[in-house]
Amino acid sequence: MDRIEENILRIFYRMHLSFTGKDTNYFRSKADGLQKARLDTGGKYHKQNVAAIEASYLVALRIARAMKPYTITEDLLLPAAKDIVRVMIGDEFVMKLSAISLSNDTVCRRIDDMSADILDQVIQEIKSAPLPIFSIQLDESTDVANCSQLLVYIRYINDDDFRDEFLFYKPLETTTTARDVFDTDGSFLKEHKISWEKVCGVCTDGAPAMLGCRSGFQRLVLNESPKVIGTHCMIHWQILATKMLSQELQEVMKSIISSVNFVKVSTLNSWLFSQLCNTLDAPNNALFHTEKERPQFEALFSDKSELQKIAYLVDIFAILNELNLSLQGPNATCLNLSEKIRSLQMKPQLWQKKNG
Repeated sequence: MDRIEENILRIFYRMHLSFTGKDTNYFRSKADGLQKARLDTGGKYHKQNVAAIEASYLVALRIARAMKPYTITEDLLLPAAKDIVRVMIGDEFVMKLSAISLSNDTVCRRIDDMSADILDQVIQEIKSAPLPIFSIQLDESTDVANCSQLLVYIRYINDDDFRDEFLFYKPLETTTTARDVFDTDGSFLKEHKISWEKVCGVCTDGAPAMLGCRSGFQRLVLNESPKVIGTHCMIHWQILATKMLSQELQEVMKSIISSVNFVKVSTLNSWLFSQLCNTLDAPNNALFHTEKERPQFEALFSDKSELQKIAYLVDIFAILNELNLSLQGPNATCLNLSEKIRSLQMKPQLWQKKNG
């Protein structure tokens, strides 16, 4: 008897002692019944297996939507579900939950499967659309691990309506030049057998690598598809607005940013500021900055004239933030977004306050 047989016998006598009196025909019939149940796609076993797989995908979908770690399923969700079922229904139903595979690797694989399926649906909708053209919007940003990531969104027509979908993200492992961004996009399109000629519009931010007239990303796209229309992202233009402020207001803005830096650079200062806001029943909406300064703020917040300038800036940027939110959402076009910006320029209360 080899080592494997010894282990099997040891497990059998330890966990299945009640079956020691059964003959071999009993076990053969059990094995045949199990094999038939697995082959019977309409049987009870098959239905239970399909239900367990569906439940596993549904849990993985909730994990992905909540952006929670995969370990939460085995460590928290499944034990909690078993406790609920045991108390509310009974112990005999708890075993059914054990058939649901919710390990870390399984949840990761389920999420990857759903992501790949969504991407396949988007690609097929693009290729089968009556008007097989689309526009893309992309941005390059740095994540918390200081790695550059390229995010690309797509807009196309499906069922006589606009569809906005997240297309892909790819890490930019070396440099983040326009050529790197273009090659990353191009390799994705080539992988899915989509031509640059199908791209009718490109929306980017105002970085030189994106908008450069000679070697920017939009110029590289135009070289491949001369009919492409390039646009500049219309949201978050308050950063550009700060550059157009008068010198006097720019100085106030710098002082405000310095005060925010002073609060956010220290955990104690952040806690004290939060407590102060709670005492005054004011929202704690301080911006996150990382510059380390400790300026003198007494003159800024005690001078009536300076406070009036701060209040003016607060009103201006509150309007811009409201505009930013209104520019986001489905079925937006350059026409209605431009109209919203134009209507903001015509607000009489804004100009009255400015002239006053």
